[in-house]
Amino acid sequence: MQLNMFKPMKASNAVEFTLAPNGKTTMVTWAMSGRQPFMAKLMTIFIDCDKMVGSQFEKGLGKLKAIAEG
Repeated sequence: MQLNMFKPMKASNAVEFTLAPNGKTTMVTWAMSGRQPFMAKLMTIFIDCDKMVGSQFEKGLGKLKAIAEG
């Protein structure tokens, strides 16, 4: 999937879901990758990006779980 962001800076990233059997369940990994401009790299020194977007990933995975189990 392609994810395009406009704030706080413009970015285009590839999003990938990996599904792996885990007994009676399925382990889902959600990853995002893409080019990181110099200013974005500099920002990561001062900003915890996992903290900034982690809750959004958790919310999305929760919705995916509800749909899969529904």
